[in-house]
Amino acid sequence: MSIIKKYDKYHFCWLGSINPVNVKFDYNPSHCLELNETQIEEKISIVEKFSATGKKIEILPLYKFLKFSKNEKGLVLKLCRTDFGEYLLTDISHPEWCLIYGDEKMSHPLSISAVTLTTDNYFIIGYRSNSVIGESGKIQTLPGGFLHPPDSIMETTMKELSEELAVNREDISDVLMQGIALVHPSGKPEILLKITLNISSSEILSRHGIDKWEFKKIMPISNTREKIEEFINSVQNLTPASHASLMCLYLQTYGDL
Repeated sequence: MSIIKKYDKYHFCWLGSINPVNVKFDYNPSHCLELNETQIEEKISIVEKFSATGKKIEILPLYKFLKFSKNEKGLVLKLCRTDFGEYLLTDISHPEWCLIYGDEKMSHPLSISAVTLTTDNYFIIGYRSNSVIGESGKIQTLPGGFLHPPDSIMETTMKELSEELAVNREDISDVLMQGIALVHPSGKPEILLKITLNISSSEILSRHGIDKWEFKKIMPISNTREKIEEFINSVQNLTPASHASLMCLYLQTYGDL
């Protein structure tokens, strides 16, 4: 079996293997999204609409991704300021603005999307609950989540592992950043990670993360070439970011297709 290249939902803008501590942020908090009065009013209305449905909403600050560059020490991500309300307005409600106005009009909040590997050679997936804002009911690899200033990639990774899987620092063997993907049609950026644990899948399933409300259930999938191919080809409701994470892992483990 071979994996179908479903790159229509995202594209990789960088592939490699780097320790996240060697990824530096060039962050300018004074530069932010410029919205006109009508757009600000629409943002307020969208936030109120989502809140009225009972979904959990926190208008927290986020990093807006602009571009990246490489140097002899690693990667530099150029970032400015956005927030969750702007994300709901642009990337969620008006992804077409990216084509009409360009990246400057988008929130493009930086997120992580990881594949977490256990000692018995499984990776962990979760079925998203109806309480989450985006992609309710879909399947994702764990953990995943937004980066909130002033957090680094590693700080965010540790928070998400703790909240979603009740994994602590001593449970982690290695963390590698393996790619950056831009999800279509909005162009939302995803930092793609491979996390290796020193605990088993059964130990993960016996724990309960703080944010267990995000997922109806979690389960392990065997981390073999055949099972990854079967999973990607058969699962229709996998989130694009998680598809990108698994494809990134597959390409860097087994080579090009």
